[in-house]
Amino acid sequence: MENEKEFEAQGFCPYCGQGVMIKTSYPVETQEELDQIAADRCGCQKASEERRKRSRREKIENYLKKHFDENMGDFIKETIELVQSYDIDRAAFTLGARNVSIWMDADAYLHVKIKHKSDDELKV
Repeated sequence: MENEKEFEAQGFCPYCGQGVMIKTSYPVETQEELDQIAADRCGCQKASEERRKRSRREKIENYLKKHFDENMGDFIKETIELVQSYDIDRAAFTLGARNVSIWMDADAYLHVKIKHKSDDELKV
């Protein structure tokens, strides 16, 4: 096996400024990439919150891909953004044979409920 070259650089959490030494087997191109890796590894509250938001977005993406084509998924994502930013309290609409409800509960969990032949709900 060939010896892999190891690259080392420093990134800084964009939220708290904590420096992190980053070792990779590939060269990192920009300081922004290094800072994103540092944020992914940082334990500060804001970095943790951003990781949770990213995880939530990924779950929503996968859930919507399972139920809708890309155009309808984009419409629903925009509606979710309005609910998450508290611009609207709740959204409910019908798409074809599906009833969609989107709301935030008192514990700040987002609900996306799709009702058709059987109920399917995501709580993240």
